[in-house]
Amino acid sequence: MIKKVDIFLIVSYLLTRLINITQLPIFNDEAFFLYAGRQILNNPVKNLFFNFSDGKEPLFFWVYSLANLFPDQLLALRLLSVFFGLLTFIYFRKITKNIYASLLFLASPFLLFYQRIGMQETLLTFFLVAATYYALKNKYVTAGTFSGLALITKTTTLVYLLPLFIVKFNPRTVLVTLSIYLPFFFGFQNVVGHNSAYAGFITPQQMIINIKSAARWLWEYQGPLGLLGILTPPVILESLIAKIFFPRYFLFIIPVLLIIAAKFINRYVLLLLLIPNIILSFQIITDVKSANLPYIEKWQYLEAWPAGYGIKETASYLKLQNIKSVTTEDIMITKYGLLYYYPELNTSNTGSDIYVYKKSKELADELGLIKLYNTYDVSVYRSYSGSQ
Repeated sequence: MIKKVDIFLIVSYLLTRLINITQLPIFNDEAFFLYAGRQILNNPVKNLFFNFSDGKEPLFFWVYSLANLFPDQLLALRLLSVFFGLLTFIYFRKITKNIYASLLFLASPFLLFYQRIGMQETLLTFFLVAATYYALKNKYVTAGTFSGLALITKTTTLVYLLPLFIVKFNPRTVLVTLSIYLPFFFGFQNVVGHNSAYAGFITPQQMIINIKSAARWLWEYQGPLGLLGILTPPVILESLIAKIFFPRYFLFIIPVLLIIAAKFINRYVLLLLLIPNIILSFQIITDVKSANLPYIEKWQYLEAWPAGYGIKETASYLKLQNIKSVTTEDIMITKYGLLYYYPELNTSNTGSDIYVYKKSKELADELGLIKLYNTYDVSVYRSYSGSQ
């Protein structure tokens, strides 16, 4: 029988994740995920492993391709994250059975932010929390199943699984994990090549920069509790190999931190620690543009070229002008973001005399282009020859 407290917590989770869920514009990666999902659904035989073309693991693409079955695909993509975040929360509750830990989960700005957008890390966090739960219950085959699913969602999850396997080692867990992972191994050669641009051997100076960055992001997202994360093996391992580093790469460690905090920290101290988390989470829900997010997150999702501000408006302009073909930069937010809002548009025609630039607008000056339209940081140009 479901307890009243569980109903309250689940309703609280849904409210905090669903209110204003579309206020953030389409993100660079979301645009590609939706495009890839359409390719998979339109021709599953040919495009089942479309993800390998971009050097990414397949499971996330298969699951999140379902968003394309709905009229509002971006909303559906994000609702899938809400759903897997809810499953994560349910397993988290099963592990902790602690109301204070649950409140920390609900109020976590880090978890909240990513459970409201369509990114790999939310699905990955669900698999890892489920794997942890079953490992703690000594259900090693089930733990191995979720571990294998995590690996074919994102290979770098090894930084979490290796410590888990050491702490709760059982040959069956490893065997099941490998039996799920190995069938994809040869396709993952492309994934390894792609990931080599993101992780590998780095200099000691870069390691120090990564550790400082991780500590700063954890503090800015989670406050004092976040700093515990810098001591965990996954964050340390990630910091020692990451060539390109973003906070979401260690999102999956947050539930573990909250479990540890609820177990060892006085409940009144936990309630005090909730205050800054609640404030930042409230900002994210009500007005994400003004939220006091880490700088790198503002850069990605709100201020710089990966953010989707202006993409919808530009697509509407192109449609209104009956422009069917454009030349874009080779970045996902313009190439696939415009396609999301204007499916009939050809964004792969490098011969078009209409250009859309977001990241590299200095090219417009070099090419002598004439500006036709501008919104936010997206501009539409026509070549001088095309204006004749």
